[in-house]
Amino acid sequence: MSSWRVNEMAELTLIHGDCTEVLPTLERESVDLVFTDPPYNVGFSFANDNIPEVQFWTLMGKWLTQTFPILKPEGQMYVKFSTVKTWKLTILAEKMGYKYENTIIWDKQIYP
Repeated sequence: MSSWRVNEMAELTLIHGDCTEVLPTLERESVDLVFTDPPYNVGFSFANDNIPEVQFWTLMGKWLTQTFPILKPEGQMYVKFSTVKTWKLTILAEKMGYKYENTIIWDKQIYP
């Protein structure tokens, strides 16, 4: 049984799940928008957030590689990611054909 789910609403289909399970099931150039919140690998107490750097960037490259072909030519991807490592993710994504356009900053105050 799959751990991901699909919600269909009028002209919108929202898929929520593990990208390594979901992405291989999607048709080429069929997705308008990908929003993802991958692990930051900065030592938080979440799954996959404190793994060796080589293993971490291999994981990042895997989902980036799987995401590119499913996006429509005018499709977009938004990645919620650590500002500490955004530059590395941008370089990796550009090597795969993505075009970096902008940064949106979420100024979340987590410390008093």
